[in-house]
Amino acid sequence: HRTAIGQLEVQAKHQQDPDAIAQLASMIKALIQDIGHLSQCDGIVAVPPAPEKPFDLPCTLANILCTASGKPNLTGAAGFGGQKESLKDLPVAEKWSGWDASCLCYDQDMISGKSIVLLDDKYQSGATMHYVASALLVAGASEVHGLTVVKTLRDTDNSDVTDD
Repeated sequence: HRTAIGQLEVQAKHQQDPDAIAQLASMIKALIQDIGHLSQCDGIVAVPPAPEKPFDLPCTLANILCTASGKPNLTGAAGFGGQKESLKDLPVAEKWSGWDASCLCYDQDMISGKSIVLLDDKYQSGATMHYVASALLVAGASEVHGLTVVKTLRDTDNSDVTDD
């Protein structure tokens, strides 16, 4: 079962439904405006996708939010020194090393001293958000506030629990 927002996320991510994308962007914009420390942030960064990915929901939402808010989209400050592989099927214990292999880094001139809203579409184990936030802090971000569209109901990558 999905929540209404979860259903919008599926439509936006997997069907690239413009109405679902617009609704999600509107909800996120309102949330950022309503939460004081988010509204005061200096820029928005989407969790960086693999460079060859044709459509990425967090990047699309970051573009819309930055256009609407006038805040800079700092997603482009990311760079990969290694191959960015898909990590979604890795156990949580292997996700950090998967990110390490990508050699993710950020342009310090663009990030240093800035308060960042880090945007992702889905929160499952937290490993991706944690890793990317760490990379932003290494690049000199003053603070990083994670924001996701949905939290998955199933989080079997967090433990040894399996569905029987």
